[in-house]
Amino acid sequence: MNARPCQGCGRAIQWAKTPAGKSVPLERVPVVTVDPQGVATTTGDSVLVNHFKTCPKAADFTGKSARSTP
Repeated sequence: MNARPCQGCGRAIQWAKTPAGKSVPLERVPVVTVDPQGVATTTGDSVLVNHFKTCPKAADFTGKSARSTP
């Protein structure tokens, strides 16, 4: 995987390939657990998620513009 900052928000992302050969941006995010009282705690672990789900500028890159939404 290649690492570089997102051109929209500047967060660190890694690029990977899907089984179909398409590029997908991934972002490392912390794992959070919530106890029965509702207290959230980070575990120290992290997972990779699709950066399009977390990027505030994702619409600028997916062809889905906020201007085209009524």
